[in-house]
Amino acid sequence: QRIEVGVRADTDGDGSFTNDETTTPGGNVTYRVTFDNDFPVPVTVTNFEDVFNGTSVTCLTAGGGDIVGIVIPPDDGDAAAGPDILDGGADEIQCTYDFPASDEPGDPHEIIVRGTVEDTASGASAVGQDGVNIFVVLP
Repeated sequence: QRIEVGVRADTDGDGSFTNDETTTPGGNVTYRVTFDNDFPVPVTVTNFEDVFNGTSVTCLTAGGGDIVGIVIPPDDGDAAAGPDILDGGADEIQCTYDFPASDEPGDPHEIIVRGTVEDTASGASAVGQDGVNIFVVLP
């Protein structure tokens, strides 16, 4: 049983989220995070963190609610396909948050996000994480 977590970023506001984005120092970055439940039962998101920035962030769902506390429906069958399958099924939920890019240009900054879910009936939990590269360049 696992939770799949995926993250992509958009730095130019065009709505295109990718794994590698480029921006200027301190530029706005919007992150889109996907949670895919591979448990056979519903799970509740109990924690979400932006590991790279070392800060608590609120990741908002399309309805405007915080991802923490959201219940994700049971696996829709994609767990059998193996890890890293984010197929947009009924067992997925997405959220977004904004955070400024580093002020330091240079090598890509790998932004890591981590999410934790729990099956509240059994107490079983799982952690998933993913990363995205933000290239910071001088204008």
